[in-house]
Amino acid sequence: MLRGMRLIALVIALLTLVTVAALESGDVIRVETVNAQTQQLRETRIWFVHSDERLVLEAGKPDHPWVLDIMQVNHLRLSGQGLDGKYQSRLLGPDSHDEIRRLMRAKYGWRDVWVGWIFDTSRSRMVLVEAIANSS
Repeated sequence: MLRGMRLIALVIALLTLVTVAALESGDVIRVETVNAQTQQLRETRIWFVHSDERLVLEAGKPDHPWVLDIMQVNHLRLSGQGLDGKYQSRLLGPDSHDEIRRLMRAKYGWRDVWVGWIFDTSRSRMVLVEAIANSS
């Protein structure tokens, strides 16, 4: 019995390590948004892609708090990976789902596959971000 519990604990630990490695290793930026009602600052770590000279993020769930923030206030701050600064953002419609999934799979490979097994990305949408001039 104890041996079986140890094995289960080991499997859970390994799955957790793989998930953390998939989510957090390389090409992750910090997105800061502000809740329009409370003015509360929210920080979210997220993947990004450069596509056709555009910088895009994935809104994995359109009802995630950071996405709701940018729907109210279309400004955000990015930091990390040389993208530090203020940006304007625009959430695209559901028809952007296939493109953002293709872009994420192409860039993140096995990591994207792994995350897709754990998190529901079936409603994900693309967020276009554009630097605001003189934004440090």
